[in-house]
Amino acid sequence: MRMNRYKSNKLKNTLLLFFALTMISCEKKVLAQEEEEVKVPEYDGSLVIGEPTGETISSLLTGVNAVYAHEDMNTWLDGKKLNNLKETGISAMRYPGGHVVSYWDWEFPYHETYQEFWNPSYEASFDDAKRNELMTKHQDRMLLDDYFNICQNGNIEPVIGINMFQGWKYDRTEEAIQKAVTLVEHALEQDPTVKYFFLDNEAGHQPTKNNHIPIDDYIELIPAYSQAIKAVHPGAKLIPNIMNWNTVKRMIQETGQHWDVYDQHWYYSSGKWSYFNLNHWRDEVENKQQADRVKQFNSWKNQFGMHHLEMSYLEWNGPPPDLTEDSFPKSLSNTMLGLIQADQLMFFAKNGIHMAIAWPMTWQTSSQDVDVNAYNRNLLDRDDSNWLSPSATIFKAFSYVQNGKILNNNNDAAKGLRVLTVERDQGKGYAVLVINKSNAPQTLEITVPGGIKTFIVGKHFTEGTAPKDVNIETITPELIEGKLYQKIQGTSFMYVLVE
Repeated sequence: MRMNRYKSNKLKNTLLLFFALTMISCEKKVLAQEEEEVKVPEYDGSLVIGEPTGETISSLLTGVNAVYAHEDMNTWLDGKKLNNLKETGISAMRYPGGHVVSYWDWEFPYHETYQEFWNPSYEASFDDAKRNELMTKHQDRMLLDDYFNICQNGNIEPVIGINMFQGWKYDRTEEAIQKAVTLVEHALEQDPTVKYFFLDNEAGHQPTKNNHIPIDDYIELIPAYSQAIKAVHPGAKLIPNIMNWNTVKRMIQETGQHWDVYDQHWYYSSGKWSYFNLNHWRDEVENKQQADRVKQFNSWKNQFGMHHLEMSYLEWNGPPPDLTEDSFPKSLSNTMLGLIQADQLMFFAKNGIHMAIAWPMTWQTSSQDVDVNAYNRNLLDRDDSNWLSPSATIFKAFSYVQNGKILNNNNDAAKGLRVLTVERDQGKGYAVLVINKSNAPQTLEITVPGGIKTFIVGKHFTEGTAPKDVNIETITPELIEGKLYQKIQGTSFMYVLVE
């Protein structure tokens, strides 16, 4: 009996030891698996997002210019263009365009595009037959009420032009002011919330050609237009624009109480018109000329007690397609256009710009189409309602941060990354927008306050395989212990939304 009991105890001990060793082995395997699961990827830099800077991004950052004479309303009938605007996140629309506003008769928008409709010789020839001919010829244009319908259905802020040029040139200022007042009254009937009106366009741009109002005359006209418009619409926000930066200070001092938002135009270049240098762009943290102008504008408005004034860019975009011969490279791809646009939008967001409206939505005439496969600055195509510029991805990214709070971050700009970090409006989480201006790919470790719980969406905007192709891919970063890990290619743009 004793021997059997001894053997039995020994067997029990052996089994207990076996089970203990088995458990230890299993625990080691589990621990090893856990260590393997939380292994952090290699990364080139840790992007830590901090507290709010106190600056809020405008809700009107992703605007676009509609040129009334370049839009065929037949191509809007299927609803695809409006849907494209919604999907792109367009927040404001300027109408009827740029220089065309100086020739636009809102009550009869069928004249030829640059027709001086108050020219006495033209008026003398303008009979019923001519009127009917023009209405038939241009019946498919985007009219003012078409424009209002698009804005209302797309939840887009309208920005409407006032023609001052015709009244100035033909000594009919009082009549022109009354025409502006009736336009504002009509706009209020269409949309009682409308408030933005721009006062003609690029005063002083071509003084020798007599195609624009001279700056001195323009400044003198502002009070009369303002008083008449604000008499019928006290909430109107008026937007002047002149083509001599050094005169802006005087305009603020002399007439700042009569207007609300200054309009600066900016077509990106590397120091002179149509000249682009990729190396210069890579090195640039932000455009010095525009940064200096924003600082000067804010200084001048404070100097003269015009604290209500804001700054906007109602025409902006990348360089025109016909670059100078000494540009590098000599032609640009659609990818580079998108990256330049992202850089400009980041500038607007960081510098408190009240409104930014890209030029143009469409720039095509009945006699000349734009090559939609080549570098061009259109957002939509006149004839093909399906076509949408690859840059729509860029605008969409920045639409997510409108009205959001800018957050501090520890990015080192010397590494080539330009970064915007934002706490999104209405508690929608965080957005991280990154332009990699360097040639080298970089992997980021991204940390937000409180850690990341959920990855929402992200896109990567890079050069495609063909010269004009753009590669736009949905990205799925690694999310490990509240931190995000994502590789961003050289010369590319990326955005991620997280909660």
